[in-house]
Amino acid sequence: MSKHTDKITTEYSKALQDKTNSIVKNTAKAKFAQYDSNNLNKYGADITDYSFGCGDPLSFAQVEKGQTVVDLGCGAGLDLLIATEKVGTLGHVIGVDINPDMLEIARNRTAQYHNITLYQAHIESLPLPSSSIDWVISNCVINLSASKQSVFDEIARILKPDGQMLVSDMVAEQLHGGSNIAVL
Repeated sequence: MSKHTDKITTEYSKALQDKTNSIVKNTAKAKFAQYDSNNLNKYGADITDYSFGCGDPLSFAQVEKGQTVVDLGCGAGLDLLIATEKVGTLGHVIGVDINPDMLEIARNRTAQYHNITLYQAHIESLPLPSSSIDWVISNCVINLSASKQSVFDEIARILKPDGQMLVSDMVAEQLHGGSNIAVL
């Protein structure tokens, strides 16, 4: 792993263990994601405890029964559970994350679902066949990549010709006077 990847993995692992007051920890419980709380209740009271996303990509995605969805940076699995409900028992949901601690939580949360597969991998080099995916979603993860072009190249490679992607993320822009702002 690169120093960049090591730092990201370490920060997220610390946030899971309440060992830091970092920006990662301060985004826990999906504070910025605006999920429909009525939809989340069915997954248990702690479902957002380890959710560090900035949006709810599946609320806008027209995912259909039987489709295959990949969640880049699946974390602890909240969007995996929502995606599984959308694709039904004939669909497939794939989660990819580099952090083994996040994947352990996701595995525990999704163990009862036969149609969820998890990979520990970099989103810049996906362990998936070309032209095999209907939807790619990502929730505040692509901004963490040191090679965003590689991420988008991989998305283009794995999507079917009529495949789609929906990403919730942040971009920092330099403003006049040197200030930064996050744009969603």
